[in-house]
Amino acid sequence: MDFEEQQSMDAAVKFFESRERSLDAAVRLFESQPDFASVQVWMPDRMVEAEANRPTEAKSFGTKARADFALAFLNIRADAFLKLVSNAEIQNAYMTMVEYFGDEAWREFTGFLPQFMEPVSDMCRAIDEEIQERRRHWIHEGYKRVAAIEKPADASQAIKAEANKIPEDAAVGQAPLLQTPPWADHANQLSRIEAFISKMDVAGHHITRTNIWKVAGYKDATEFQRFQRGDPRTTRSATGNFNRVLLMSPEAFMQALEKKKPLK
Repeated sequence: MDFEEQQSMDAAVKFFESRERSLDAAVRLFESQPDFASVQVWMPDRMVEAEANRPTEAKSFGTKARADFALAFLNIRADAFLKLVSNAEIQNAYMTMVEYFGDEAWREFTGFLPQFMEPVSDMCRAIDEEIQERRRHWIHEGYKRVAAIEKPADASQAIKAEANKIPEDAAVGQAPLLQTPPWADHANQLSRIEAFISKMDVAGHHITRTNIWKVAGYKDATEFQRFQRGDPRTTRSATGNFNRVLLMSPEAFMQALEKKKPLK
């Protein structure tokens, strides 16, 4: 095994160790909620029902029917845990779970976790994008529950604080280098992306993930997809580029996006 292969293996080990710690902490928090037991009854019942109604075509990996089945499981799992979201702390745990449910959806569709099999065909890329959109939808639903429970002013401040949060390693008065390996805090990547999109919405700009990776200087979504799911193959350069974009003000981002438009 050469040096690069060893580095890749070490990165994968760190990624999955970090992921397990994040999932364990999230599950423990959910287990402490009063309605956890009832949710654990509701969710398996819905999954058994979906399994019973699964078409024959869905038994084969990589088919559209299989993708629909995997997305149905993602929705059931996310909907079940959503019922337990009641404050910002549980919402953070919920985002960790939704990230995991998305990975499981890809595994159920292809037979492999996304860290080991990237989308290549147009159909697979479309399914991967649908999984990301499902994640975004359920995380947004979680924030809506928190906002409905908390005082409006408190919820607004919480969202603004998350959207404008600066990493602790940022030097005063300077933009941080932000070269932390992606596996160091992989569960936070998706929440930071969602917070940035929310911040842009508040400023009156509806943007997409495509806009983000284009402003970061990429011609396709490969590096961004790795970054947002905390893939150990994400390069330090890509991590720095996307972190730089996520720290932009709405005005600076829109100016950069305008420069990426083709000349007429």
